Amino acid sequence: MNSKYIGCALASCLLTASELADAGWSVGLGVVTSDIYQNSTDDQPIFPTLDIDSKQAMFIPDVSYHWDQWSIGATGLSWKSKQESELKSAFTLGFPRSDIRIGGQQGWFRYGVYGAAQFTNGTMLNGGINLGPMSYEQFQGLASRKAEQKQVLSLAAPVFISKKYALTVIGKLSYAVNNAEFKAQDLRLTSDLPSGTYENVSANLFAIKKIGESVTWINSGTFTFADEQQLNLVDGLKPVHFNLFSLIQYTF
Repeated sequence: MNSKYIGCALASCLLTASELADAGWSVGLGVVTSDIYQNSTDDQPIFPTLDIDSKQAMFIPDVSYHWDQWSIGATGLSWKSKQESELKSAFTLGFPRSDIRIGGQQGWFRYGVYGAAQFTNGTMLNGGINLGPMSYEQFQGLASRKAEQKQVLSLAAPVFISKKYALTVIGKLSYAVNNAEFKAQDLRLTSDLPSGTYENVSANLFAIKKIGESVTWINSGTFTFADEQQLNLVDGLKPVHFNLFSLIQYTF
């Protein structure tokens, strides 16, 4: 299991949960799944795991405290501008990820930029821009990871919003182009991939459900369609694979 990269993805999801939390304490438990490949390295998991066939689930506790515009917890130290601000800004200083975000929203149209650094197995910088339903992201490794590059173009939109059921579901389609170094590191392969570019298409559903006043349930499920070249090079890689992140959070 690639626990280091899962940590970065998890940090992003915990950050979303942190921004939704009210003042005071919040505690939660998250689970995130990943694929196990025959020729992938065996990272030592940080948190308890459960293996089921070619899948591994990691269980992660989440504890944070919120006051005024600040919070501290699993994502690190965070700050966000006041809700009434037309152009909102926020930043997080933490591990395995730190970032800064600036953006706003007019009706359904969202806009903004962000920059981030991930500190796992070296340093990876990434930044992006969002205009309405479209977003673009660029990833670039530094130092020992300087050869790694990735670009992602995405289209996202709400697919279900219900005040009655306190549920919001957002759908996202993404097209990613990775170079060989990035993809080999992403999959944590024990051998290099042939030089070139590798393409992936993914479909994601992100759901936020309020359960009463104090409980929030966040789910993110992603279907990823593998590049045909990868199917012949990576043992155990499926044409389509699905992974899930789920977090239930209680605020008091």
